[in-house]
Amino acid sequence: LYFIMEPTETDNVFLMVKSTDEGRTWREVDGGHRPQTDDLESVDARMVGDTIHILHQVTRSVRYHSFRTSDHPSRADTWAVRDELAATTESVAQAATLAVRSDGSLVAFYVGPAVQYSVRSTAGRWSPPRALEPRAKTAGPMAVLGADDAVHVAYYRTDGTLWHRRLRRDGTLTEAVPLAAGAGTTRAEYGSVLPLVSIPETNTVVVVYRLADGKLWERRIAGDGAATPPVRVTDRDVVRDAVDSQQPGADLVLDGTTLRVLFIETSSRGIFSTSDAGGWRPSTLEVGGILGSWVRGSVYTRRDGVKVYGYVYDAGSDGGSGMNRFGEVVLSAR
Repeated sequence: LYFIMEPTETDNVFLMVKSTDEGRTWREVDGGHRPQTDDLESVDARMVGDTIHILHQVTRSVRYHSFRTSDHPSRADTWAVRDELAATTESVAQAATLAVRSDGSLVAFYVGPAVQYSVRSTAGRWSPPRALEPRAKTAGPMAVLGADDAVHVAYYRTDGTLWHRRLRRDGTLTEAVPLAAGAGTTRAEYGSVLPLVSIPETNTVVVVYRLADGKLWERRIAGDGAATPPVRVTDRDVVRDAVDSQQPGADLVLDGTTLRVLFIETSSRGIFSTSDAGGWRPSTLEVGGILGSWVRGSVYTRRDGVKVYGYVYDAGSDGGSGMNRFGEVVLSAR
């Protein structure tokens, strides 16, 4: 297991930590060759094969790093690329997201004066920044790779509306399609969209988002079709902007063809789970007695054959890293 973190707010260096005992203990790997760009203001990562691709935005620049995992045949657990400049831009609210195409090229979205994007070619060259919507004030992008190497992006406009576009393989953008209104209009709502999910079996992209009513909602886009009507995901209010993060305290993953969500309830600050198996289910408490701030995870199969939704969360450090914890939702037996 791997996780990217900074040790403290006052010692905010870039660490890759690893666990080989199902999350019970963690240690830094290749600490002598960390990226020099510190302060994890906004970070996104995708693991493809034996490489973790990382996009890292700080206030005045966007950087690309990559890390070789334990599967690498010759240089296991080492940094491959560090501090590569993807873009220079003054960010109004950092938010970085990326997708890795089948040929190894990268598509990165990030926030300058508004949402911008750049493409890293297979030769390792970054294109100049382009505005996603030149005439709109936008923030909070989330991207995922879909069919035919198209990159889907959902994002926020500062009037409290949420939108969806596709960047096709040939570099053209589809028209912006509205998904929702009423997300709220303060900086706390900039990141109203959760990580996107693509379901390959049905060529469907799922967008889950938080509205000002406190609940999570979802819409789905199959192929080139219109988005399905909105469906409520959570039966409880979800915390947002818990530690100046400008995002909901929630996570979305795909388990086969089942969607699973972890979220932090506003009142108790505990972590709850729900899934869409047979429709979105009543939420279940996973971790109580904490002051939860954020949660992120992924679905994988442990060495013992048990499939889990493993996740890391902040149990109450108020924005630091001193109370990062690891948990699992068991999804199937051996």
